[in-house]
Amino acid sequence: MPREEQGTKTLWVFTGVFLFMGVLIVVMPPQAFPLAVCLPGAYGIWSQRVKGRSAALALLPGVLILVPVLRFGGLMYLGLLGCGMLMVAMLKSHKVGRAVCIPAGLLCGLLLVSMLALASTRGIGAQELIGQWVTTIMDQVSALYATLLEPSEMLDFKVNRPAIEARIVELFPAIMASSFVFLLWFNLLIVASTRKDLVLRTWKCPEWVVGAFILSAIATIVPTPGIKAFGLNALIIISHAYFFQGLAIVASYFQARAWGRIFRWVIYLLILSQIYIMMIVTGLGLFDTWFDFRNRIRNTKGDDL
Repeated sequence: MPREEQGTKTLWVFTGVFLFMGVLIVVMPPQAFPLAVCLPGAYGIWSQRVKGRSAALALLPGVLILVPVLRFGGLMYLGLLGCGMLMVAMLKSHKVGRAVCIPAGLLCGLLLVSMLALASTRGIGAQELIGQWVTTIMDQVSALYATLLEPSEMLDFKVNRPAIEARIVELFPAIMASSFVFLLWFNLLIVASTRKDLVLRTWKCPEWVVGAFILSAIATIVPTPGIKAFGLNALIIISHAYFFQGLAIVASYFQARAWGRIFRWVIYLLILSQIYIMMIVTGLGLFDTWFDFRNRIRNTKGDDL
């Protein structure tokens, strides 16, 4: 019987809701996608309230992977559950950065293995498989644009489409890694909302990341296509770390000025919706390495993002 860590009150209702959520993800992945996005964070909250062995109950929906038609949903559930377990393990050691990076790396690894397996069954290379995916997506975008754009604008889109597809294929690793990082960062926020000991606004990148950022930037100007593509993908991925650091600085400023929570979230949504503001926040996080903006803010009280 699952119980709270510091009490005897049973958690069957909470456990039942979590397991039902897992079954929905396995049985109907497309419809339950919003639930799947929150699964690592939900596990993080649930596992805080039950004893260690009771947390193994979370594996039960994964048994449905034995049903052939549910294999995809089962794999997705187990992969996201594994991310939640890794996140919890890292947070116990107060490794906030690793709580995002390591689970995101797990998802990248699972995606890579799946791609290689699928490409092998089709007798093509991984890059060709990615190209086929991108073409399919662009076909759907083209059909949508045909109903929204003027004929001249549609003509420009058709002319530029090959270059757009080539660039997406080139940046596919960064696009996928960035998506997984944002997914895990979002789930980290979910967990942090229930833990007073987890103060995200104090998080800072390790100083060696600056060296990786500079090397990646240098690689983007190397004329060799392979090195240039690698540097561009690495630069995009590393930039996310400084974006989160920049958000932590913004959160510190809000806390120091005692801004209301509603107003804070309006600003956060504005940041996430504007690419240029995101770039400014990323730059803020990067230069924090040298200027230590949070020390200048002289903030003393803890608060989460």
